[in-house]
Amino acid sequence: MKVRVERPAVSGVAPRPSDLESTELPPSCGELELERVALVASGKGERHPAMVRVDGAHRACGHDADADRRACAAVRRRVLVDEAAGYGPRHPRAVAANAQLSLCAAWESAAGPDAPPPPRPTSRDCARWRAEQAELRAKGKGERHPDVLAVEAKLAMCS
Repeated sequence: MKVRVERPAVSGVAPRPSDLESTELPPSCGELELERVALVASGKGERHPAMVRVDGAHRACGHDADADRRACAAVRRRVLVDEAAGYGPRHPRAVAANAQLSLCAAWESAAGPDAPPPPRPTSRDCARWRAEQAELRAKGKGERHPDVLAVEAKLAMCS
């Protein structure tokens, strides 16, 4: 007769990412748009795996205004933590966060305090960002300059 011995669970071992994925809620459209803006500001192209994943998930999402507001609030908290840690305005995390905060501001100004954010920035926002991009190029800023990357990240949300 065989006796089955139960081994105690190993403590202190972190769960695998695949174990956690099933318990997470899918990201809202706003979270995906914010992530896309950060990827573009970081210099990721359309074929980068993270960009492909975000674009694929965005096609299947539905807007949830509360989730989008929470996503913007999380970006603001991250900015405060990064500033306290000493990250400057030219740090890649700060550039990405700046692009995300610009998108949040566009949502808030277009929608008002209680309305859900629009899926894309307004045509006025896009025109302003194009003018800003032209001004930066006229000043001789290169394509990898943080200000240019931030503007292009915002423009990536324009159709």
